[in-house]
Amino acid sequence: VDGAGKVVQCVYHEWDDITETTASSFSPVAGSKISFTPKFADSLLVIIYDFYLTVVWVSGYQEVGAAAQISHNGTVFQPAPPLTRFEMYTNASATSSSGSNLFARQVKINSIAAGSTSARDIELQFAVRHDNGNLGAINRSSHHSHLLVQEIAQ
Repeated sequence: VDGAGKVVQCVYHEWDDITETTASSFSPVAGSKISFTPKFADSLLVIIYDFYLTVVWVSGYQEVGAAAQISHNGTVFQPAPPLTRFEMYTNASATSSSGSNLFARQVKINSIAAGSTSARDIELQFAVRHDNGNLGAINRSSHHSHLLVQEIAQ
C-alpha cells in the first residue's frame, strides 16, 4: 500500500449468537471472536464493535447494569469502567414486576498498533454489575451484532 492513512484491509463480521450472564466477571461473547492477520507490522488496527446489549431486572437488588470490553490477542486494551460505573445502567426501584428490560445498541471503538504480522484473536467480553441473579445479554430477541476491523497503513 502506497501512503500512510490508507486502508490495507477491512474485515467485517456479523453474529447473532445469544450470550446471557448473571456474573460480574468478564466473559467472552459467543460469536464475537475472529482471527485477524495484519499484512504489515507497523499498521494501526481500528476495531469497532457494534452490539445489542440488554439488562434485565429479575429480582432482588434493583440496580442493573452491564459493560463490555475488547480483548486483542488475549489482552484487554480497552477495559470497561470499574464495576461501580457501568456503561448501561438502570435502577428498577420504580418497577413493579420482574423481567423489566433496558436494551440499547452499544458501540466500542479503539485502535492498537499491529506490532507484528502474526494472527491474533479479537473478541468482545461483557459482565453485569452485580452477582445477584439479574441478567445481562447480547443479541437477545434475535438481534445481530457486528465487528469491523480496519488495518490502516502508517
